[in-house]
Amino acid sequence: MKKLSKILATTIFFVYLLSFKQVVYAGDFESGVSAYKNGDIVQAYLHWKKEAEIGSSVAQFNLGVLFETGSGVEQNYEKSFKWFQRAALNDHAMSQLKMGFLNYEDKYNIKNFTEAARWFHLAAAQNNPRAMYRLSMMYTTGKGVEQNSSSAVELHNRSLDFICSMNVGLESSVMVPILKARERS
Repeated sequence: MKKLSKILATTIFFVYLLSFKQVVYAGDFESGVSAYKNGDIVQAYLHWKKEAEIGSSVAQFNLGVLFETGSGVEQNYEKSFKWFQRAALNDHAMSQLKMGFLNYEDKYNIKNFTEAARWFHLAAAQNNPRAMYRLSMMYTTGKGVEQNSSSAVELHNRSLDFICSMNVGLESSVMVPILKARERS
């Protein structure tokens, strides 16, 4: 059951990842996607590694996920961090978000709120609503940034605007109370 949940979590990351328009190198990357969909994670790894080494930020992110979860490779947080960081430095928004979380949550023993805020800022600049929301919470608490309620509210509202503009399939019973509360504030 634990292995199934790891595979499910990894699949969700990849589906979410593939929903964004990123520069992707054809060929080995697509072969990796096909191998992954067919359950051959080792082959997916081999294809994505080729693409990651020549600069595909999406392939770099995928390798980070594989090493973090131990899917098809031995779990290795150091390698996971390396691939997430490389993708983030290549302006991959999901990797920038991931780097923010890694620094914020201390998963890899690198807790650094200032560095987390830097990565969240970069991802938020690419309209990542989770980064906007997390950054708004940091401005609210003053963790890693100077406490600033107006920045917190602005980022929180931007994240909600972005989420509401996407067709995320949230039922109106969830969204209507949120939107009404925003109108009152």
